[in-house]
Amino acid sequence: KEIVNILDSRKKIKYQELQLNKQKNQGVINKDEFNLSIKDINEQLQIENKKLNDIKVEANKKLLHDDLRVSEKAVSKTKGLSQKVYKTPADFLKAVNAKSKKQYTIEEIQDVDGLFVGGEMMINETVAAETNAVTVGSHELLHGIVKSSVTGKTREITVDGKTVETDLTVEGAVLIKDFLDTLSKKERSVVQKRIDDNYRYNRDKDGNIISEKVFEQYAEEYLNAYADAAIKNEISDSLLV
Repeated sequence: KEIVNILDSRKKIKYQELQLNKQKNQGVINKDEFNLSIKDINEQLQIENKKLNDIKVEANKKLLHDDLRVSEKAVSKTKGLSQKVYKTPADFLKAVNAKSKKQYTIEEIQDVDGLFVGGEMMINETVAAETNAVTVGSHELLHGIVKSSVTGKTREITVDGKTVETDLTVEGAVLIKDFLDTLSKKERSVVQKRIDDNYRYNRDKDGNIISEKVFEQYAEEYLNAYADAAIKNEISDSLLV
């Protein structure tokens, strides 16, 4: 009911804005009167938008903690892993800097919903809720398991004349390729789109593709992309759903 009331209020405010523009165009009100009124309308709209966003964030926090309860069970059974939720971006930043050689600023991690550092799944609750990243616990859990099973010391590989560094082991690359071979056509399509959109290419600041990465540089993300898609019911026949 509260959401319906907010949407009704927004509709009325938008109508007031429309009428105000008509009055200005018809010369009923002057520019100063219009600017004063439109400022009040925009402030009302911001208030209603904040109410709506607050409801969304609270709902997302519930979904996030549902996901974290599931990942916590798995974490407790996995040696060398732990999970901790940080309520505010400031707390998250302080914890990250305590574990990292580089000292980050709040601006540098303002969009980071979670990290896996030194065996700890670090969850930035506020950002995760605000950005709809309600499966961040499962995502970081998979990162932790992957790091302990298919990655190792950094090594150099050369593919098509291009030499790059990777911490994916030879066995890890084989494991992931074998995993991809087990996917159905639908599953592979969903997962590959996520990979292509987010991990496969080097891009410029505008998002344009510059070059393609070597498979070993992004292979780990196939497992994470699959887990995210499964948890969000994009792969209905997945074993993870």
